[in-house]
Amino acid sequence: MKQSITAAVIALFLASSAQGVMSLTMAEGMDGNGDGHITTKEYQAYYDIDFDRRDRGDDGVLDSKEFTNKNLFRQGDRNQDGQLTRDEFQRIYTRKFAQYDTNQDGLIAGAEIERVLGCVTQTVVYSNRDGKELTLDIDLPSGDGPFPVVVWVHGGGWTSGDSSAFVKFSQAMTLQGIAGVRINYRLANATDAATLEDSLSDVLTSIEWVRSNAETYHFDMKRFGIGGASAGGHLSALAAQQTPECIAYVGYCGGYDMLNRGDSSWPSAGLLRRFLGGTDEATLKASSPIWQIRQSPPDTLLLHGTADNIIDPDIAIRFAEALRSQGGTVKLVLLEGASHGICHQPQLKRQCLAESEAFLCRVFGIAP
Repeated sequence: MKQSITAAVIALFLASSAQGVMSLTMAEGMDGNGDGHITTKEYQAYYDIDFDRRDRGDDGVLDSKEFTNKNLFRQGDRNQDGQLTRDEFQRIYTRKFAQYDTNQDGLIAGAEIERVLGCVTQTVVYSNRDGKELTLDIDLPSGDGPFPVVVWVHGGGWTSGDSSAFVKFSQAMTLQGIAGVRINYRLANATDAATLEDSLSDVLTSIEWVRSNAETYHFDMKRFGIGGASAGGHLSALAAQQTPECIAYVGYCGGYDMLNRGDSSWPSAGLLRRFLGGTDEATLKASSPIWQIRQSPPDTLLLHGTADNIIDPDIAIRFAEALRSQGGTVKLVLLEGASHGICHQPQLKRQCLAESEAFLCRVFGIAP
């Protein structure tokens, strides 16, 4: 194995609070053919062996004594049955592979790994609701700070998703000296049965956590931003209008208007009733960022695909106009022919990332 890839892999796992120190043997063990790259198959094979090594009971599952990292155990145990199946165990590390494979070519190469060497990630519990711990992931740049900070709110239709959705965006921003806080919140699914009040309360509570812990993590609350995509764009945009410190907002294909949804297929009437508590005009307006804009709103960047049939792009156009009418500065980027999920399509993701980086650097007064 090439020395550079070995050193980079070790350094990457040193920077990961979830993994701790990665030995030279572990780095070389992943690169099965010694070509200096780690493929998804090599990565998965390594953790298949690791699963079998941990499974001392040889029963096909890991309990908390066999897998002692409590934080990762909670993340992996999706059905909360107190054990990890092989698939649940693999999903923990598959998400990390996607984090490191920045160009999405199915390989972890030395140059990609070295890009995140300055980023230290830490997962903490920011709230406990009805016995459920809510976590957030902090991506800190190298240096002493203080750091501008952005809270990232994932999408998933209010019913799914987690903080890993924005890992590449958040960690890429650390290269510009911008800290990221990627949050999890209660969802409108069978497990959480969350309403808008629950989910938005979690977003605002995470922001309060950032505010309260600014000194500890060297966050600069005078340079504070919020970003979100799709359903997370809806929640984050509401939060941005309710957060006085927010001076920068980034929204990707967000649902900013629940009253006038145009040709949107999301959300369904049933989900609206379940999540918002009603479909009358007053409820829909109270639940819509476009109807809740504060005076002097934060500088805003909106990105939306023109062929998005999940959330009508006209909503982003009207939201931009409404923000400007309240004295806001807005850049609206309409991605020609793009469908929904622009943050997850490789070419569009690169464009979204470049636009976001330039925008945040400008608002936060950073020379890129």
